[in-house]
Amino acid sequence: MLSRGGASELPTRAPEWSGNATTNGMGQRHGDATPMKILRPIDARVATALVVTILAALFGWQMFAVRQIVLVEAGNQAQALARTAELQVIGSLRDADLLADELVGLVASHGIDDLALQPTLRTRLGVYPDLRSLKLYDSTGHEVQAVARTVLQFGPPNSNPPNSNPPNSNPPNSNPGIIEASRVLVGTDGVVLGTALIGVTVVTVINVLSALPLGPNGRIWLADGDGRIVATVPPEPSSVAAPHMAPGMTSPSMILIPTNQGGGPGRLMALRPVAGSSLMIAVGMSLDAVLAPWWENLFWYGLAALVLGLLALVYAWLLELQTRSAAAAWSEQQVADAALRASQERNAAILAAAADGILAINPCGRMETVNAAAARIFGYQPKEMLGRNITMLMPALSRCGHERMLAVYHNNGAVGVLESKREVLGLRSDGSEFPLEIAVSKLDQSGEPLLIAVLADITERKETELALRSAKLDAEAANQAKSQFLAHMSHELRTPLNAIIGFSDMMMHEMMGGLSPVYLDYARNINDSGRQLISIIDDLLDVSRLQLGKFTLTEGEVDLRSAVVGAFAMVRPRAEDSGIIFAEAVPESLPKLHGDSRAIRQIVINLVSNAVKFTPRGGTVQVSVEDSPDGRLLLVVADTGCGIPPELIDRVLDPFHHADAFKASKTRGIGLGLPICRWLMELHGGSLTIKSSHPAGTTVVADFPKERVLRAEPIPCGM
Repeated sequence: MLSRGGASELPTRAPEWSGNATTNGMGQRHGDATPMKILRPIDARVATALVVTILAALFGWQMFAVRQIVLVEAGNQAQALARTAELQVIGSLRDADLLADELVGLVASHGIDDLALQPTLRTRLGVYPDLRSLKLYDSTGHEVQAVARTVLQFGPPNSNPPNSNPPNSNPPNSNPGIIEASRVLVGTDGVVLGTALIGVTVVTVINVLSALPLGPNGRIWLADGDGRIVATVPPEPSSVAAPHMAPGMTSPSMILIPTNQGGGPGRLMALRPVAGSSLMIAVGMSLDAVLAPWWENLFWYGLAALVLGLLALVYAWLLELQTRSAAAAWSEQQVADAALRASQERNAAILAAAADGILAINPCGRMETVNAAAARIFGYQPKEMLGRNITMLMPALSRCGHERMLAVYHNNGAVGVLESKREVLGLRSDGSEFPLEIAVSKLDQSGEPLLIAVLADITERKETELALRSAKLDAEAANQAKSQFLAHMSHELRTPLNAIIGFSDMMMHEMMGGLSPVYLDYARNINDSGRQLISIIDDLLDVSRLQLGKFTLTEGEVDLRSAVVGAFAMVRPRAEDSGIIFAEAVPESLPKLHGDSRAIRQIVINLVSNAVKFTPRGGTVQVSVEDSPDGRLLLVVADTGCGIPPELIDRVLDPFHHADAFKASKTRGIGLGLPICRWLMELHGGSLTIKSSHPAGTTVVADFPKERVLRAEPIPCGM
């Protein structure tokens, strides 16, 4: 019995034809004027559609009948294959019956628990190639002996003996590929001697079944009495679900599994119970393989029918067009003329409204089209320019070049300035010259080609550019003069300051005689002020050299840890006086840097001094160096000072600028420390970033690129 699931019929739909009058593109009806002429093609279309519908219905019914015949023949073939597989399984189970018959005599003569039977049992088991294991249970259900093909096994007593199963039945199987058949051993006197559980391999069955003609994607499944799959020929991919076989099948049956149902391919299934056993066999043939010839015939026959139907429809359509074309010709011409006039008027309006000047010039150089913007640019009326040569708009020096360009255009039709903007000089009606931006393109039409020139008066733009350029030059000159002045003045100030610092040192050390404590304190103040002032002058000199591009790096190997320790030693006295806590997290094995030693030390000193300067009493300044995974070294200086508002962070990186939070500081500098650090980091290919949360503190990160980090080369193996 065949059953179909999920199969769909091919719908046949007749084309819909309308006998109403048609309209043209402007909404004007032109079919009602000749109803008698349109009647015949409408009748032809209806008749053609009717014939095509009838033929399509007959074709669909015939192909459906052929499909059913193909499925029935394939079902018969699948049942025959299932019967062949059943016979092979019965043959393998027959060996288990023969061994069970032999066991009755052996057990009756020796006893079921006599271990002396082991060699005999193993020998008899080896006689049958399809038998793999043997287990004997006594009448109480306890396992007493277990024999494999090569190894004798003893297991613990089984609390769930299979002695209640009938002969050749299949208890639950935990070993895939093995059929376990049980049989009650009954003596000649009718006494139950025990139960034998014989494991039958399906390898031989699989080898024989593999040779059966299953076709592409065909499968044979062997299932036990509970419907669990024991073997599949050939093996089923894990991603494809096996068919579900309900237990207790008593007669052969056929089912049709639709495509993609349950995750597997569509199959025609023949199900058959194995005689004398609870085993079941299923033979599945791929629906795609079974119906492949039918689908091929359906394609070609359907294609032929489709072509015939299309030819009939095309004939009816051509007949209708022939009738309607004459009636619609005059109306379409009227519509086309109206559309052309509207397009010309729209183009003229666009041309007149354009902000740039537009000229259309013929090959002789005469202007055929002039819009209002072009006439306004040159100070003419459009009618004063039409028909005249374009040279009237050019200064005398530019006319020769224009004439050469026209000569080249006449010779080979090419224009050297096509589609490229350039700046030229124009001539107004009052004789004044002015700058123009012009772009020329070529327009090919049915008549003679035209050159289209788009013009823009750029007088204001040129004046603006000139003013900006002049202002830029003035600013650069002023900035350079300022830098030179600062460098000169800083140099001039260093000489007297060095004398002040030297004499104050002598007074502090009382080299020329003793001083009172008051004068010693005055000398220290003079010395400190002089050193602070000379530090500011050094910063001014550095800024001048950096801005003028005269600061050069003297590169070498730099120990960043040593620079951090030196900076701590330099600012520690001031930090201790202010009650600031120092914290350092710099690894001992820190790699060295390649750079300018003085510049890097100045960066560290400036950042640490800046942190101490703006950290209140009891605050903390922490310096750490981080080795990033991508090879960079990060110098991080964090403080718990007043912080910087986010909107002012960029400002403090500019020279001579302070954040508003700095203005209240008693130790305010001139605003050069952070800008100098930023410039020095950029000279080393790095960067300086500031993260601050006002008023929670500030973190400054000096990022040295991996190209500046000197790492030890790995020692090759075997060295």
